[in-house]
Amino acid sequence: MLSRLTSLFAAAPLVALQALSNPAVAQERWLAGFYPGWEYEFYPPELIDFSSLTHVVMFSVVPENDGSLDTSFFMDSMTGPRIAQEVAMRARAAGRKALLAVGGGGLVDRMRQASNDANRQRFVANLVDLVRRWNYDGLDIDWEPIEPTDQANLAALAKALRDQMPDKLLTIDLSWKNSNSSIENQEARFLMQIEPIFDRLNVMTYDMADNWEDWLSWHNSPLYGDSNSTPASVASSIKAYIGVGIPAGKLGLGVAFYGSCWNAPVSAPRQAAGTAQVIAGDQDMSYRNIMTYYYDPSYAEYDTTAQAPYLSPSKEIGPFGCTFVSYEDERSIAAKGEFARQNGLGGAIIWSLGEGYMPTATNPSGLLQAARKAILD
Repeated sequence: MLSRLTSLFAAAPLVALQALSNPAVAQERWLAGFYPGWEYEFYPPELIDFSSLTHVVMFSVVPENDGSLDTSFFMDSMTGPRIAQEVAMRARAAGRKALLAVGGGGLVDRMRQASNDANRQRFVANLVDLVRRWNYDGLDIDWEPIEPTDQANLAALAKALRDQMPDKLLTIDLSWKNSNSSIENQEARFLMQIEPIFDRLNVMTYDMADNWEDWLSWHNSPLYGDSNSTPASVASSIKAYIGVGIPAGKLGLGVAFYGSCWNAPVSAPRQAAGTAQVIAGDQDMSYRNIMTYYYDPSYAEYDTTAQAPYLSPSKEIGPFGCTFVSYEDERSIAAKGEFARQNGLGGAIIWSLGEGYMPTATNPSGLLQAARKAILD
């Protein structure tokens, strides 16, 4: 998240449509929506439909190299803390839980420095103090990417946080997996080491395509359809994590309230990319922007294999001149909800709440309410 560096780490073989594991896991289902501070100006906390969520995740506390914290939340030093505390207050008033995220894509070097042996104790103390002072229900760790050399420090950080906050929720965001490879033994051991520490392990199943070596054009967040030349899907990523022993009931899948814009010559999924690439994504290609500047019923298609909608215009469209737009809608989110139920998953995360808000629509929070219906109802 933030820039959300995608992972091309290993994964498991293709997944069939049948259940991946025993779905009889007794655990409360969750739908956690991320609220990045930069969305405040067009999506203030009073607009959040807390009734459609179980958790809201305030994004994000930025670590300094010495273990101190930047709590401006991409606003300023006064506004950031005020908005973060308001989010927690409104969540509590609605009977929901609020988590503080720490880290994010592009911040991995800061996470590494703050979590090393020299700074970890101060980092943990500062995080624990912040959670308790602002009356949050726990922390979400967003360490992107998790390299093999990061595993020891991340595990030590998680254990220290759990020891200091046994009464709070602790969640982690994991990268999607490339289905052309299997998870290496070292990573599998690491996942089994940290799994008992976390209440939820959420897989960021978005940003799953670009003009990468030997790849065809592909969707931003496809449920199925991974192949040798499109080796990414929600289903195959979830299967990879279940395959190393993570209980399905502790896993969440990712729902993207944004899409991706490809330029010419690509006009649909599964095409040779040539010189094309993803030229716009998160924030620029929010669901709100897609519906406002790009969508036309004559361009709309639905990939029934991938369970993903897309736009395939006959010309360049919108501010970025897109020729293939991949996104999510009520139908694809419903398919993800059905998949989660069939496979006993614990829930889902949404990145990000403001991107799905349609201020001029009759029902501005319709996409979020579709996610609630799919995942929770």
